[in-house]
Amino acid sequence: MLAAKAFGGYFFYIVFMSQPIRIGVVTVSDRASRGEYQDLGGPAIRDCMTEILSCAWEPVPYVIPDEIPLIEATLKELCDQERCSPEAPARRAAT
Repeated sequence: MLAAKAFGGYFFYIVFMSQPIRIGVVTVSDRASRGEYQDLGGPAIRDCMTEILSCAWEPVPYVIPDEIPLIEATLKELCDQERCSPEAPARRAAT
């Protein structure tokens, strides 16, 4: 089932599903990807999404180096293999 709601010139589509939605949480950091320090951004995004989402969801976390080919490959993998939505929670997102 699909419902739409207008808010401030934007439409939000709500899909009622029996399974949690899968959302990729990608941290792009050379040092965090090498384990030089703990990724704090990804967990912060996960906590924020948990707070604002009213539906069941499953984070699919990735910590990758800042390399455009790897970023592209990771986003494709999230969509094609991990079955995550290709949408970003932003007014404008190049990715």
